[in-house]
Amino acid sequence: MKVCTGDPQYDIAKWKRHYKRELRSESLSDNSLVLYDRVLDQFEAHISGSSLDSVKSIDSIFIRGFLEWLEDQHRERSGNQDFFYNENTKRLYVIILKGLLDYIEESAELEKDGTRYSFAYEFKELNKKKRGRKAKKAGSELKYFNGDEVMNLIDLLDRNIEERGRHYDYTHSLAIRLMLYGGLRVSETLGLKIDDVHIDGEIVELRLEDTKSGTTQFVPIRYIHIEKELKYVLSLPYAKRSSYLVANRSLTIPLKRTNLYVKANKLYAEAKVFKKGLHILRHTSAMMLLEKTNDVTLVQALLRHSSINTTSIYVHRNVKQLAEKVV
Repeated sequence: MKVCTGDPQYDIAKWKRHYKRELRSESLSDNSLVLYDRVLDQFEAHISGSSLDSVKSIDSIFIRGFLEWLEDQHRERSGNQDFFYNENTKRLYVIILKGLLDYIEESAELEKDGTRYSFAYEFKELNKKKRGRKAKKAGSELKYFNGDEVMNLIDLLDRNIEERGRHYDYTHSLAIRLMLYGGLRVSETLGLKIDDVHIDGEIVELRLEDTKSGTTQFVPIRYIHIEKELKYVLSLPYAKRSSYLVANRSLTIPLKRTNLYVKANKLYAEAKVFKKGLHILRHTSAMMLLEKTNDVTLVQALLRHSSINTTSIYVHRNVKQLAEKVV
């Protein structure tokens, strides 16, 4: 078989299917097979929501991005905002991916020049990064944007709307602003419908049905932060009360989480903000409110934490910042 046909989603699904069949002929335990299935299925899902143009384009950067995407999804599901995989887990996931890509190398037809395509260099680069990086304990670093990074990102979103004004310029900007200024989780953002939005003067009240606690919750956000994006969505001819807020042009299908993840990271890089992820926007929302008010109970209310202990991670970070500035 050829390494790629031009459709990376089709190709990775094909190779994954053959590789899984190969695994089942080996003497792996049931638990190992379940783990392989899960990681490989997640890898396929990540590829389907990415802008990858070919299986041959899978490199060390893409694999690291996949691991960060998994961490971001885990934080979203668990509510553990300071979650990171430990090095052993990352190493195991990389071994599983290496097994798939080694299988592709071994099974694929020769290239036109008589050689085989190799992914060996990419895993060499991954190992080099690991050797050169000090091991960090999970949860040792709270990632968020500083004031300059927020300003750069917002300036870019505004500029894209002013200069291009395309549907997805408005949509991506709205999604990012909802998480940044409202502290929303990704799933909550993508689940919002027009009927969940109530404008009351300078404040927009958002009704959240798809929450971690399973209960209906309400979140306030200043109208000025999402005004032009909201006006655009509400002006669309397809807009009705049951329409999704962050969605395709007909407002019938919400954006895919993976697509939003990939696009947000591209926008960060374009804005010279060299951090990744969607949950980082929620962290930033909390830190901005804490720095402005110094009131942890307000942060707890914004993030809708059931326990103040969960919110205390932001206080610890804020105290650390203060200590670093004291002469």
